[in-house]
Amino acid sequence: MSSENQPKVSDEQKVQVFVRKSSGLVRPVGGWDTFFATFMLVTGGVPIFLISLLYLAPGANWNLAYLLMFIPSLSLASVYTLFGISMPRSGGDYVFVSRGLHPFVGFVNSFVLFFAFVFSIGVYAYFGAQYIVYALSTWAFILNSNSLMDLASALSTSTSLLISGALIIIIFLLLLTFTSTRTAFRIIFWTGVIILASTIIYFAINATITQQAFSTAFDKYAGSGAYQGVINSAISNGLTFSSGWSAMMLALPIAWYAFTWYTLPANWSGEMRQVKKSLPIGIIGVLL
Repeated sequence: MSSENQPKVSDEQKVQVFVRKSSGLVRPVGGWDTFFATFMLVTGGVPIFLISLLYLAPGANWNLAYLLMFIPSLSLASVYTLFGISMPRSGGDYVFVSRGLHPFVGFVNSFVLFFAFVFSIGVYAYFGAQYIVYALSTWAFILNSNSLMDLASALSTSTSLLISGALIIIIFLLLLTFTSTRTAFRIIFWTGVIILASTIIYFAINATITQQAFSTAFDKYAGSGAYQGVINSAISNGLTFSSGWSAMMLALPIAWYAFTWYTLPANWSGEMRQVKKSLPIGIIGVLL
């Protein structure tokens, strides 16, 4: 048989990346659902965790640190976006690594990530529980309520934080178990809208507060000289302020870590409608 009479083989038939085609019949997740799902994470326990690490780089220019880490993060985010669009399957790194390198390498990568995420869930739930304590303490100051302050103090113990963190995990597990994917992401969407609006208000208010105004307000609530007393106590216990690039080198890893969560939407790209539009919103949009 001549080559002219042989049936033509398409590029898709020549290179079969997946065993079966994705049906695409059920794709309940949209771009903005993904955006708020990731946005809620970076406004949850992670910021508290990062704030607790700022003492590692006292005197650093944090605005510059975040700007310097934004550039490589944007580059890597673009790679994840392209991978997710070209291989729209749920699984994220496993799909990319197993198809791009080798299935065993993909397994090892996912095996390590599994334990890392299990550990992270517990840590971030614990820090998320601290949010509850901070919120109660804030309202106790605003309302001058001793009962709220007592409740905040009771919930601030290690045991109480552990129980509260466990309850947060249980609530989310129940949400994922007994609701459909679409319903779960709808809840996440509207919760994210509220959090985004609150975040905008929070930063707008903080932009009007000077260091002098903050120290005055802090002394008003905590007692005269409390603001400077905290600084003096830290210095007497070994705190030293660095400057220049020495402080910046300490701050850069923390700033880098703050950006890492933009990779998550690639894990459920197989559930997205119009993945070519939704994934950039969920990854690039959150990073910005």
